[in-house]
Amino acid sequence: MKKLIYTVLILFLTNSAVFAVPLTEESLTFADKLHKKYGIDPIQTILLIQNAEYSDKALSLMDRQFERSGWGVYKKGMVTDSRSNKGGRFYLNHRASLELAYAEYGVTPEIIAAILAVETNYGDYKLQHRAVDVLATLGFFYPRRSDYFLSELEALIAYTEKNGIDPFSLKSSYAGAVGIPQFMPSNINKFGVDFGGDKLVDLVNSRTDAIGSVANYLSEYGWQKDKPTAIKLKGSGFEKFLGQGYEPKFTVRELEENGIIFALPAEPDEKVNVIKLETDRGFEHWAVFGNFRTIMRYNNSANYALAVLLISKNIEEERKRLEKEN
Repeated sequence: MKKLIYTVLILFLTNSAVFAVPLTEESLTFADKLHKKYGIDPIQTILLIQNAEYSDKALSLMDRQFERSGWGVYKKGMVTDSRSNKGGRFYLNHRASLELAYAEYGVTPEIIAAILAVETNYGDYKLQHRAVDVLATLGFFYPRRSDYFLSELEALIAYTEKNGIDPFSLKSSYAGAVGIPQFMPSNINKFGVDFGGDKLVDLVNSRTDAIGSVANYLSEYGWQKDKPTAIKLKGSGFEKFLGQGYEPKFTVRELEENGIIFALPAEPDEKVNVIKLETDRGFEHWAVFGNFRTIMRYNNSANYALAVLLISKNIEEERKRLEKEN
């Protein structure tokens, strides 16, 4: 099979074409791998990656993500009145799907809505990049994580081939995340669900499928129904509990016995960890529970997880306000 691929290589070279991704042993091996795993014509794969456009923007953005900002800056940018107000209306418009997701997966409806708020403004944000361009660029030109992005390019090609989708039609983030819930291609295959019952997993156009898929994702990563996510702390005695990561290790009782005060009641035997976040007014301390770590499975950032939680609380308040008006 590689002989045939090399024949195509010679034809390309004799035509003096210039491509974003050069025809190298790596790209040929990639095409051969997809042929062996999925039966995809290697020439088709080579043509696809050769027609992908090199993305300088994707490379430049990879090392300066907004999630790396301080909590104070991130909170101002993400936890906004517009997201909260729109979230209340989104809940009412999609109540049936959100509450069905809660019934089937145990995930709080407002948390699902808040994730969609952060990811694509409830599906209204128009993604700026072609997924093929981004994943090919990062797969072949971003050595630090090339293996990961090549695996995601593989998943994208397999997904589009299986579902008869033009791979160049899928728009993504600068990191290759696709659709309303911003799933990486491998996660579409793992966690995407047909929540609308039309026998199609459509995360690009269907908010219903997006809702079910987010709930399925969080459930698979250990979401605990009706359990807390994070609670703000005050008092003293934080030092001995800091620097332990995000997996809960201590009980609420242990923290309280060391002079730490929870802003909301919590079960004494619930396990937590303590994190410290910087704002423009100093530091905040938060007790984070297992559900906080689950949200971080979606985006490995404490800023992200806390923003999702706060937006969810605002959505709940706005939803209740709208219900009273009606």
